[in-house]
Amino acid sequence: MTAKPAVVAAGAVVFRGSGEQRRVLVEHRPHYNDWTLPKGKPHGDEQLPVTAVREVEEETGIHVRLGLPLPSLHYDVSAGPKQVHFWLGHENRPEHPHRDDETDRIAWPTLPEAAELLTYPDEVELLARAVPLADRALGTLVVTRHAKARPRKSWQGDDWLRPLA
Repeated sequence: MTAKPAVVAAGAVVFRGSGEQRRVLVEHRPHYNDWTLPKGKPHGDEQLPVTAVREVEEETGIHVRLGLPLPSLHYDVSAGPKQVHFWLGHENRPEHPHRDDETDRIAWPTLPEAAELLTYPDEVELLARAVPLADRALGTLVVTRHAKARPRKSWQGDDWLRPLA
């Protein structure tokens, strides 16, 4: 797809367990009568990783932290070309019952079951590409930069929001 996307969205491929016991989070959307990976559109100028975390939680009740980025999916919708950005998602907390009405069911099928259950072949392919990345050890990367901040006397807000000079 070469056209600029008319619709941009973000989501996550969320796994539980490992090896033969690995399961993936999928959702059923009654409006479309499909089984899909959780994803959705940003609110305003929301950053896409924030969108992915919010949408997974709103639609499934599962709070995640994001891991490695995955390939984006591109397809056409009625509004034009759509691009969906995906990340690996790691479950932070167990499911809570509060979720929106966009989905009526969630499931944690095994990978072979998910490949049969998912409605869209591109999501099945994305799932296959995500599996080898899920076993990679994740660490924390902290990037710091030495800089001088504006003098405290001239700043009235929270110190952590004080602009750099």
